[in-house]
Amino acid sequence: AIDDAGKHNIAQRLQQRVTAIMRYATQNDILASNPANDMAGALTITKSRHHPTLPHEASPDFLNRLSAYRGRLLTKIAVELALLTFVRSSELRFTRCQEINLVNQNNED
Repeated sequence: AIDDAGKHNIAQRLQQRVTAIMRYATQNDILASNPANDMAGALTITKSRHHPTLPHEASPDFLNRLSAYRGRLLTKIAVELALLTFVRSSELRFTRCQEINLVNQNNED
């Protein structure tokens, strides 16, 4: 039903979660076999769309628009930090304070 409604990513994540739960149940002798394994190939496979890169010539306009951005301050700071550090968005989102070293900025041990 979720997949039929066009929510393919949610359906795929739900299938992964159910499969993991059933795998746990089989590993702990709660179930004899994993019924979720039979679901392989049952969901619609979506092709991911990648966004085009920002042309170098458009950088000044983008930075001006970012400076004028009036949305959430945290969003603006996150975009600025991503531009300065060149990290993946997931690395930025899940960074812990103790991973940031402002004293030894060259990251030397």
